[in-house]
Amino acid sequence: MNRDGLSRLEKAALVTLAAGNAFNILLFAMGATLQDAGAGAWLVARLVFAVVQFVAFDLTIIATVQAMRDGRRGRWAGATVFVAALAAALIGLDVSTCRMPFLHAAYAVVLPLFMMHLAQPKRTRSARPAQYRRTIRALIREVRALRSPGLRVVSELSAHACRKCGASVDTQQQSAASARWGCAACRVKKVA
Repeated sequence: MNRDGLSRLEKAALVTLAAGNAFNILLFAMGATLQDAGAGAWLVARLVFAVVQFVAFDLTIIATVQAMRDGRRGRWAGATVFVAALAAALIGLDVSTCRMPFLHAAYAVVLPLFMMHLAQPKRTRSARPAQYRRTIRALIREVRALRSPGLRVVSELSAHACRKCGASVDTQQQSAASARWGCAACRVKKVA
C-alpha cells in the first residue's frame, strides 16, 4: 500500500456505503418500495443489503476516526463522522419511536462526504520535532562555548549578543550594557 492508499477498513466502509446507496437507487429505479421487496428474490436481496446497510455507518465512523489518527485530518473527516453518527442515531430513533422515511437518503449524503475525506492526502509528521532538535543542538553548542575559556561564539538563538564574549542576551539594552559591564556569562568567568 502506498502512503495515501486506502486501508482495508476504509475500503470496507466505502463498499458498504456504496452498496447501501446502490440498493436504495435500485429500488427507486425499479419503481419498487421496501414493501414490494418482501417476497422471493427481492426478499433475499433485501436481507443481504439490510446486513450491509446495518454496518455501513458504524464502519464509516470507525474508518474515519482511524484515518484521522493516521494523519488524514480535515473538515471532511469531521463532517463525515458527524453526519454518519447523526444518521445512525436517527435510524435508531426511527426503529424505536417514529417513522422517518427520509433516512433512506442518508447513504447518499454520507457517501460523498466520506469520499471527500478519503481524497484528502495523509499529512506527514510535523516538522516541529526537527525544529526542537535544532534548537536543542544550538543551546548545547552555546553552553559548551560558555564553558570553554577564550572561545567566542555569536548566538544563533538571539539577535542580541554580549559585546565582550558573544553570549546570547535577551534585549538590545543588555547588549549595549554588555559593552561596558559584560553579561552574566562574563561575570561568571570573572568570578571563576
